[in-house]
Amino acid sequence: AAAAAAAAVPQIDIGVFRDAGASAEAKREVARAWDAAFSTYGFATIVGHGVPLDTIRGLHSAAQAFFELSRDEKMRYSSGLGYGAAGGYTPYGVEAVGRTHDEGGAVPDLVENFVFQKEVQPPDILPDLIVREARAYWGAVSGVSDLLLRLSAAALDLTDDYFADYYSGDPANALRLAHYPKLAGLDAGAGAERYGAHTDYQGFTILWQDPERQGVEVKMADGRWEPVATAEDAFVVNAGDLIELWTNGRWKSTLHRVPQPAPGSAASATSRLSLVFFTGPNHSAYIEPIATCISEENPSRYEPVLAGDHLLRKLQASNT
Repeated sequence: AAAAAAAAVPQIDIGVFRDAGASAEAKREVARAWDAAFSTYGFATIVGHGVPLDTIRGLHSAAQAFFELSRDEKMRYSSGLGYGAAGGYTPYGVEAVGRTHDEGGAVPDLVENFVFQKEVQPPDILPDLIVREARAYWGAVSGVSDLLLRLSAAALDLTDDYFADYYSGDPANALRLAHYPKLAGLDAGAGAERYGAHTDYQGFTILWQDPERQGVEVKMADGRWEPVATAEDAFVVNAGDLIELWTNGRWKSTLHRVPQPAPGSAASATSRLSLVFFTGPNHSAYIEPIATCISEENPSRYEPVLAGDHLLRKLQASNT
């Protein structure tokens, strides 16, 4: 039963939205599947995205080498301002993402991060070890983000370029390299997770996770936590808070987490590395429910927000 539930988050081939010659009906079919996935789960896995495996493998390998450096060497690339404030390296013990939900006393997550916020260009902090691979990855996956916005517009009966202005100029995208240590010899603390239960803050998150070391679990409608199955050539995509607001609750910003493996298990004896591309509209974007998602039966249910204000509140709450 658990295996069947794990497969419940659907896999969608989005390749028709890269194909200039694709028929309107083929696009409508994919858009319907996209709408169903995000209305039901707030998650989907995608293939047909066009990102070369070599680009994924290159960044994964470079990031692994970076996190194998000593703590002192890694701290040379820290802004010292906390997670999300200025990018760069964040060591263990600084981030407690559960505090952004309703777990005010959540303990720090068992993760260290490196974050790029400005297309892997100055003023980003730029370690030589990962710059080339991170730039290639950012370029490729930002293209996937554009694709998902066009797909979403189709699914919501909007014009193809509806979201373009919101993401123009300086969109709030970020690339997070998340390294979860092996638990042997680690002082995890009571209740610690690799990454606590939370929703994402902005638009779509595009996650690559090692298919041999999966960890992301989604909270289902009946309260069960279920893992999301994936493959090396697939991304896991989930909707953030602003997507739920934009769609007036039609699409869900779903709670998810990376649990701590059972002590003594094979998973606890290995580290885990994920590549996370957060997408979001520019900070000055005014986000309110879209007209096609409002009806007499489903009136507007969300207060409008400035995208940057919402992101800042969440990031401040996540720092210990």
